[in-house]
Amino acid sequence: MSRQSGFTLIELLLAVTVFTLVLAGGYAAVNGLSRAWQQQREFARQFQQLQATWYQLEQDLTQIIARRPRDSSGGHLPAVSGSALQLQAVRSGWSNPLAQQRSELQRFGYQLRNGQLWRNWWLNTDSARNDSLQQDLLLDNVQALQLRYLDSNREWQLQWPPGNATGATNLVTLLPLAIEVDLQLADDARYRRVFATVALN
Repeated sequence: MSRQSGFTLIELLLAVTVFTLVLAGGYAAVNGLSRAWQQQREFARQFQQLQATWYQLEQDLTQIIARRPRDSSGGHLPAVSGSALQLQAVRSGWSNPLAQQRSELQRFGYQLRNGQLWRNWWLNTDSARNDSLQQDLLLDNVQALQLRYLDSNREWQLQWPPGNATGATNLVTLLPLAIEVDLQLADDARYRRVFATVALN
C-alpha cells in the first residue's frame, strides 16, 4: 500500500498566518505610498497656487495708480483703500488682446474670506454695480492675512489712507510707497513679501 503524505493542520494554520502577515504588510506599504503621493500632490497644488498668487499680487500692486474711482452715488473713493485684511485700488496695464471697448485701467481688490484669499475686480472702473463684480479664488487654506502700507515718512500703517493723512487731496490720491503682504497658511507656513508701488518706482 502506498502511503499518502500532506500538510498537517498546524502547518496549514502556520502557512495561512504567514500569508496574512505578508498581505497585511504589503497593504500597509501600498497604503503608505498612496498617502505620501496624495500629500505630495496636495503640496504641489498649493505651491502652484501660492506662486500664482504672488505673481498676481506683483502685477497688481506694482502698477497701482493715483486714480480715484467713483462709487454708485458719483462720489470719489480713495485711490487706495485698505485695512489689514483687505484692499481696493486701481491699476494700469490691464492687457486687452481682443481689442475690446474697455479701459486699460482696472479696479481690483483682495479679501480674505473663510480661509480663502479672493481677488475681486470690476469690469467698470467707476461703477459700483454688483453685476460688474468678478471674483477669482487665488489661494485656500489661508490661516491669516495681514497687509501693511508704507507711508511717505517710511512708517508702516495698518490702514490706508493713513489716519494721519490730512486734506482732501491726500485722502483720495496719496499712494503708499510699498505694500507688505503677510500670509500664514493652515500648515503654519508663513510667507511675506513687500511690493514697491509706482509711487516708489
